Amino acid sequence: MNTTTNRSPSPSRNTQLSHALNIDRLFRGTVDASDKPVIEQMLKEAEGELTGCHTEINKIKASLFALERKRDGLKKKIAIFRSLMSPIHRLPPEVLRMIFPLTLVGGVNWLDPSFTAPALVLSATCGRWRSIVLSTPSIWSRIGIDAEQWEEKKDTLGLSHLIRLFLERSDQALLTIELCFGDTSLDTRMQTCIEAIVCHSRRWESVVFSGTRSDVIGHPVFRPIKGNLPVLSHLDVNCSSKAEDDETIARFRCDLFGVCPKLASIDVRPDCPINKHFTLPWYQITALVVRDTYYNIGLPYLRLCPLVESLALHQIGETSGRLQGWDGPVTCNAKQLSIKVFTKEDFATLLPNMTLNALSSLEICGRNKIQFEGWAEWNSKVVPEFLFRSGCMLTSLTLKHVPITDGQAIRLLHQVSSLTYLHLEEYCIMESPATNRVVTRAFFNELIVDHQRPSSAPFLPRLNYIKFVLHFEEQDQQRLLKALASRWIPGTASEAGVSCLKTVDVIFIESQDTQVEDLVEELQWLKEAGMLVRIAARMSEDSDSDSESDSDDEDAEES
Repeated sequence: MNTTTNRSPSPSRNTQLSHALNIDRLFRGTVDASDKPVIEQMLKEAEGELTGCHTEINKIKASLFALERKRDGLKKKIAIFRSLMSPIHRLPPEVLRMIFPLTLVGGVNWLDPSFTAPALVLSATCGRWRSIVLSTPSIWSRIGIDAEQWEEKKDTLGLSHLIRLFLERSDQALLTIELCFGDTSLDTRMQTCIEAIVCHSRRWESVVFSGTRSDVIGHPVFRPIKGNLPVLSHLDVNCSSKAEDDETIARFRCDLFGVCPKLASIDVRPDCPINKHFTLPWYQITALVVRDTYYNIGLPYLRLCPLVESLALHQIGETSGRLQGWDGPVTCNAKQLSIKVFTKEDFATLLPNMTLNALSSLEICGRNKIQFEGWAEWNSKVVPEFLFRSGCMLTSLTLKHVPITDGQAIRLLHQVSSLTYLHLEEYCIMESPATNRVVTRAFFNELIVDHQRPSSAPFLPRLNYIKFVLHFEEQDQQRLLKALASRWIPGTASEAGVSCLKTVDVIFIESQDTQVEDLVEELQWLKEAGMLVRIAARMSEDSDSDSESDSDDEDAEES
């Protein structure tokens, strides 16, 4: 049986249809008073519906906001959880305590009004790091102050707060202090800051007065340190040569550091302001640095230090022509000598005026830019004559940024067969294209040991540690590999007449990662056999710097 159901339109649909007809009628005709209730009813219904839409939209927005907030929270959680998987979180506190000091600029926390000290940055990184840093007094015990910066900002109150904070957190750790005053003098406000440091002089282990005038060092605020430096082991006092005239320096007297039972290392810039009236326990010094003077003025300081073992001479130039008081070449018992010279005249006059009978380690450094106008040619006589006159047995030699060629280096090294350590470093900044001058194919060929026909006078027979800092040259890599492999002879060293090469460091300047990786792969068998092999890449230094720091490994990425 068929049934037919008649579906009538829903009330809401009828209402919408009625409204549509009314609106159409109203817009086609003239609106009179009888239409007003109809219009008001339609307006009321439309406004009510609009309010309902707004309500629904707000509910959806609230739900969306809640979902977005939940999403962002989950993202943060995921980032936190992922960070926990990073290698840094697997490092134990003992290792982090060794890494954190490496963030210090120049080895100290510079309290500067323009930026935050590294120790404060580390302690604000995360809860774990804060706990480690606060429990490591040695990080807080390295303090550097540039007084000129604070004077310009006129904020010595802020400096005083930082000093007290660092001294408090350093607990009883030995202090490393670096003070730089420049042309500023000690006013009352700065004296308050210095007094806070002076009160802890019995904890001073290393002190540097950098760019400081003699009247600042002689200020009464420093008088309490006299006789209260029981653990001071390193002292560096220097000022700018332009800061004071000769008469002022000649009148300067200082006895603050006369009694320092553990003082063993001194960095001297003669007459700036250390002079013959600067009382120091020279007789107990074992490490001496003399810089920025003439050899006839600087070398006599060696006679004051009979126990010196480590000697560094930086930019000691030829005489000014006035040799008053110069007694001729100086004899010294130093075992280690490091010289930094920038002109051929300085190189030709410094070593000839010295005799070091006990010398075993020699380092010669120049500028890092090739063909620097002051020193473009190597004097082949200077080093051999110095070694012959000294009668010493050299076991370690470093030639860094010097204008020596491969042939000159080979001839020199044939005369120092006692070497066990050799470090050769090419210029960092060169004319394009970069090429090696010392560590070349000819040098590698000389380094190769011929086991079939042993030489009666082999090249560097005692060498067991070699370090090269050079530019990558693909055509020379096979000779390098052959040279290193030929000296890995742990079981037959005596038969070959040479010692087994045990440690190799090769650092390429501005090389690509693939070049380093390829060499690492080629030398893998030597590493597995027992040789310590380190291959790394390093960016070239941007400018011709006179910096004292050795950046060989600081900027290197090791593979």
